[in-house]
Amino acid sequence: MRYLFLLITLFTALPGFAKQAPAAAPRVESFSPQGTVKGVRQAAARFSEAMVRFGDSRLEAPFTVSCAVAGQGHWIDSRQWVYDFNEDVPAGQRCSFSLRQGLKSLSNQAVTGPASYRFDTGGPSVIDSLPGDGSGSVDESQVFLLALDAEATPDSVSAEVYCGIEGVGERIGVDVLQGEARRQALSAEVRDSYRYFFQRFPDEKAEAERLIVLKCRRSFPPDTAITLVWGRGIASPSGLATVEDQVLSFRTRPAFNARFECERVNAKAQCVPFLPMSLSFSAPIATEKAAVIRVIAKNGTRYSPEPLDPVKNPVVDSVTFRGPFPEQAKFEVQLPPDLTDDAGRPLENAGSFPLQVATDDYPPLAKF
Repeated sequence: MRYLFLLITLFTALPGFAKQAPAAAPRVESFSPQGTVKGVRQAAARFSEAMVRFGDSRLEAPFTVSCAVAGQGHWIDSRQWVYDFNEDVPAGQRCSFSLRQGLKSLSNQAVTGPASYRFDTGGPSVIDSLPGDGSGSVDESQVFLLALDAEATPDSVSAEVYCGIEGVGERIGVDVLQGEARRQALSAEVRDSYRYFFQRFPDEKAEAERLIVLKCRRSFPPDTAITLVWGRGIASPSGLATVEDQVLSFRTRPAFNARFECERVNAKAQCVPFLPMSLSFSAPIATEKAAVIRVIAKNGTRYSPEPLDPVKNPVVDSVTFRGPFPEQAKFEVQLPPDLTDDAGRPLENAGSFPLQVATDDYPPLAKF
C-alpha cells in the first residue's frame, strides 16, 4: 500500500494531470467617465481580453448609448472601444452605456460584470460673470450678470443664490431681474462694451436660458469685501442639481472722494507756481460737470481745466489746470453744486470744498 500511495502521488504531480483552474470570464476592465463630470467629449471602455479582430470593418459596438448628445463609437484595438460625442455634453445631462445583450469575447465567452455604466454632467455652474470674479470696483448697488453652462430653474436660483458682506453674518437674498429691469441691465451700451461676454450665447434662446441677471437685496458699503454664492441645490430642468457652493469674490469700490494735487519742493511747501494743479476723483464724473470746475485766485482770476471733449470722453476721473500761476498767491478750488459720480453717489468729502490752496515762491533756478 505504501508503494501504491507513492505512485499515485507521483502521477498527480505530473504536468497536465492536475485539474486546471477555469479561465476568468471576460469583463469590462475599466470605463470612463463615471459619476459627475463636466465637459465630457469622449467615453472609453477597456475589456479584459480581446473582443474583436482589429481591422474588421464590420466591428459591432459593444454598448447601446443613451444620451442627448449624439456621437460615434469605434474600436481602437482588439480590447479598447471609444465613443466620441459630436460636441461637449452640456451640463444637466445624464448619459448611460448598456452592454449589448449576449455580448461575447473573441473566444466566444460571455462578458460578465455590470450591465451598464453611467455619468452625468452635474447641475448648472457659473462659467463667467460681469463684473468678473475678483473685481475690486463693484458698485454699492451692483447688478450681476452670470453666464451659465446650462439652464437653471428660477425657483432654485431664488432659493439658493445669496450675497455675503464682510462683517455681516447673514445670507442676503437676491432678486432675479426680469422684464424691463432685465432689458435695462442688458442695454446696447453694455453689450457693446462687453462683446466677449455676450459671444458666449449663440442666439436669443441660449441667452434667455443661460444668462441670469440679479441684484442683491441690500446695498454694499464702500471698500468692502463681498461674495456672490451660487449655492448647492441649484437645479437644471432635468433635475440635476449642484452639489457644492461656487463662490465669486468681489470688493466694492472706495467712497467717492476728490483729491487735490500739485508739485511741491518739499512736504511743507505750497504749490510750485509754474507747474499744473490737478483734481482727481476716486470714481468717474460726467465730463460736462468736470468742465465747470474752477480754480479762482483771490484777485478774481479764474482758471479753467484743460479742454475736455464730452463726445470722445463722456466721463473723466481727473481735471488739470495749467499755470503759470502767480507766486505767493491764494486760490479756491470750486466744484459744481451736487457733484455726483457715474453711479449717482455724492462726494463724501464735499465739506472740504471750496478748497483753499496756495502757491509758493518761484524756486531759485526758475527765477534764474
